[in-house]
Amino acid sequence: PAPASALVGEPNADHASVACDAAAVGAVTGGNAAAAEQLPVGAGAAQDAAAARNLAQFEVEERKPDITGAGANAELVALTTEADANAARAAARGRAESLKVFWYKPKGYPFWPVQVVDVEKCEEFNNVDLEPVIARKVKKPKADTLVQYFGEEQFDWIAASALVPFSVGLDKGFDKKKRGVPTALQVAWALLERDELSKFWWCRPRPDTPPPSPVKPKPIKVKKEKAAKTKKAQKQKGKAKGPPPKPAPPPQPKLGLLPPVSSTWLTAK
Repeated sequence: PAPASALVGEPNADHASVACDAAAVGAVTGGNAAAAEQLPVGAGAAQDAAAARNLAQFEVEERKPDITGAGANAELVALTTEADANAARAAARGRAESLKVFWYKPKGYPFWPVQVVDVEKCEEFNNVDLEPVIARKVKKPKADTLVQYFGEEQFDWIAASALVPFSVGLDKGFDKKKRGVPTALQVAWALLERDELSKFWWCRPRPDTPPPSPVKPKPIKVKKEKAAKTKKAQKQKGKAKGPPPKPAPPPQPKLGLLPPVSSTWLTAK
């Protein structure tokens, strides 16, 4: 019998060359015997791993959502929308400096979004009477910058050194504060992201703008039962009082007795 290491199909533990019959190998593999002898040890495992990777990649490709048709993946669409929103927010932060949007902390309030007011530009629009605001600067000699609070119609003269850049304030969490800051930020983001407001958004309507129609107060509705009870109570209260008393007559002068007749007068008579 042939040695164990020379048998076809037996493991070659010492990786030594094995004398195999070329015809037999060709018959088994269905190919060239010389090519079969040149395959390295473990070549089959590598091919299996490559096939598994290809299959996994194919499955991933099959699972990809169709973002061009009606079967778009809602999660991917949401991620895309969020990415667009983040990109718009990042671009808006970059525009804050050119639009002169900053943070400022007034006394007794958290940091508030403000916009530096160009006094000359506002005077050109002639929509805001800035004379009282400019006159207020006398009380603050160290203030050199006029700002307008977002979401409010209030102006303030402050020192330029007290302004905090808009992006720096966001990084420090100024937008997380309450007490009106979220509402003011909505106005600021609308200006920075979509330019929905005029650059001089604080300008009031022109003086010739007609005022809005006044709102008529609604009449107070009183239930019939309650009204009847009130009317009855008023009647009973009037009866209990009775008619008003007659005024007292004016005092009459008292008639006194005549003085006694003197004896002299009687004698004279």
